[in-house]
Amino acid sequence: MFKALTIKNLSSTIIYLLPIFIISGNFFADLAVVIINILFVTLLIQNKSINFIYNNKYFWALVIFYFYITIRSLFTLEWISIKSAIFSFRYIIFIFAFYYFYINKVLNLRYLYLILICLLFILFIDGTYQYVFKSNIFGYDLLHPGRVSSLFGDELIMGSYTFRIL
Repeated sequence: MFKALTIKNLSSTIIYLLPIFIISGNFFADLAVVIINILFVTLLIQNKSINFIYNNKYFWALVIFYFYITIRSLFTLEWISIKSAIFSFRYIIFIFAFYYFYINKVLNLRYLYLILICLLFILFIDGTYQYVFKSNIFGYDLLHPGRVSSLFGDELIMGSYTFRIL
């Protein structure tokens, strides 16, 4: 019971920190998703509740879609397309991990919303500061006159990140 409780708490903490990991870069965000997936599968095996996934019709629909994408990418013969299609299975498991932790009251969406609102507020304040003073609070200079990058450094993805979070 203690291990299961620890796995659930660790998983929920990583999920809460995931928006911050996305800002830091792809490595930490992907690592967080993989760790959550491993903890989720471990928890399912420990609780002997693997039927949570197998009895779900959405899981099988996503698996069929996954195989469709993978087979389509094999016909392109481009390694980048094949690699991204093969490793996209981790997102299917992540969706079900998120859902499992939510329905078992391990994950509180109010905390996640609060973290997202605070993060967006910090990004907007820093983006405004960078637009006005041509440098943000960490010293990243404004690269393009009409576009701010805020905490993303030289990547101009603040608008995309904000749009997807909202």
